Amino acid sequence: MKDYLSKVKKYIILQVVLDFIGVICLALTPLIQKWLFDYGLQSTSSQIILAILLYALLLGIYSLMQYFCVLVAFKSGISFETRLKKNFFDKIFNMNSKVFQEKSIGEYISIQSNDITALEQDYLQPIVDVIRSVNMMLIYGVIIFMNINYKIGLVVVLSSIFAIFIPKIFGKVLDNSRSKYQRHLGKYTSTISDLLEGFGLINSKTIENIKNRHNEILHKTANKRYEFGKKKALVLGLSDLMTKMVRAFTFAIVGYLFYKKEITVGVAIATLSYSSAFIDPIDSLLYDITAIRSVNSTKQNILSFLNQKSETENKKELENFKNELIFDNVNFTIDKLQLEDINLKIEKGKKYAIVGKSGAGKSTFLNLLLGIHKPNNGEVSIDGENVTELNLSNTLLYMSQHEHIYRASVKENVTVFDSYYYDYIPDNANEVAIIKDILGRNTDDCSNFSGGEKRVLALLRILCRKGEILVLDEPFTGVDAESVLKLEDILLKSDQTVLIVTHNTSMEHLKKFNKVIRVVNGKVFIEDID
Repeated sequence: MKDYLSKVKKYIILQVVLDFIGVICLALTPLIQKWLFDYGLQSTSSQIILAILLYALLLGIYSLMQYFCVLVAFKSGISFETRLKKNFFDKIFNMNSKVFQEKSIGEYISIQSNDITALEQDYLQPIVDVIRSVNMMLIYGVIIFMNINYKIGLVVVLSSIFAIFIPKIFGKVLDNSRSKYQRHLGKYTSTISDLLEGFGLINSKTIENIKNRHNEILHKTANKRYEFGKKKALVLGLSDLMTKMVRAFTFAIVGYLFYKKEITVGVAIATLSYSSAFIDPIDSLLYDITAIRSVNSTKQNILSFLNQKSETENKKELENFKNELIFDNVNFTIDKLQLEDINLKIEKGKKYAIVGKSGAGKSTFLNLLLGIHKPNNGEVSIDGENVTELNLSNTLLYMSQHEHIYRASVKENVTVFDSYYYDYIPDNANEVAIIKDILGRNTDDCSNFSGGEKRVLALLRILCRKGEILVLDEPFTGVDAESVLKLEDILLKSDQTVLIVTHNTSMEHLKKFNKVIRVVNGKVFIEDID
């Protein structure tokens, strides 16, 4: 977190300096009160007017400094939060899909919108406020000791030190409680995302149960928030009690000294003003320390996430596919599924159909091929290099069954916001009616396309990337039969290595491919097409 604080260091220093100037001005005002009550009756009218003007000027300067402090606080908070959110997304985008899927989309959104914002509000600004509070206490403490009464100063300072220990005593309990609340908030955000994505399933029979699902997690989250609130209220209540005790002790010592005629009326009034002003930063200090300690787990979780090494950062990028992709004695087990003794070779430029029943292990086989899963035994290699040690993102391109379509234009979806060249779409693709129709659409939101149109859009994205190996998982679902024939023809006549998962196992269809990869009962093997 030091790196992020250092980026806003200039704003923190500026806030402290502005506050220091303002506090000095404010701290001088009780001295004017003291002078007025002790010497006002012996002073001239011009001296009284001058004192009033000086009093007003000091308050005006203090207000102006506080205004600038607030502006700078907004600037530093926005800068701090923006940098954290940017780095958080950068880290997500460098994950491989397996690591990314360890959390739900809702959890990532919750961290981005809740946890990072909580750090800005309950960590960064409280740190600055702690410094400002200490500044204020030092300034008022020095003035009380030097210009008022050292006995009063001792009572105020010693009782204040004791009050500061309250957040430290209860800090761990508060931190744990907030951490539990933040986790439930993440689950709630995830549930909201899930339920809204399933909006089409809402009907007269499902609506009440869907509402109940939402309300159940909502109430659990609310209860965790209340548990956190109870503990926070206890800590803040005890802190407030201690500051009130400081006021009581100060009032008692002032009353005693005044009764003993050791201080004047002016000193008594100034002392009560200073004690009140001294206790305000104690209140703020206690609240800020409580806030900082309450987000300690949140801070550690975010830092741990940001500091973890991304696999893609350490992997060598495969520049091109030269000869072959080999499965050498590969064994892999996940849950109850076992793939055993896979030995096969995928050759450059050849076309492969991947077939097998649902649940047979086709997706698991693809994950091994893509380097997402690491075999329990054996090795998957491309041109002699282990796929799990390579960054294949620009060479081996994968189109899943659930490709995301952005709420953006056709071109932005195909090129992923101009990441790829639109001109890379093969010329013969425009001869396919559905492609011609899609490319001609003037829309800013392709997310409402039909299922088949979304599959074609995703296919165009793959074609635009010019990868040497294309792995397509049921790419034509929802596309009409005539278009499928033409789209398949484009892929099978290309010079790329193409692997297509298909449920069309007719010999007429399979003969279009060079070879068939069958996944049957945990076995994966290649068949030549006669």
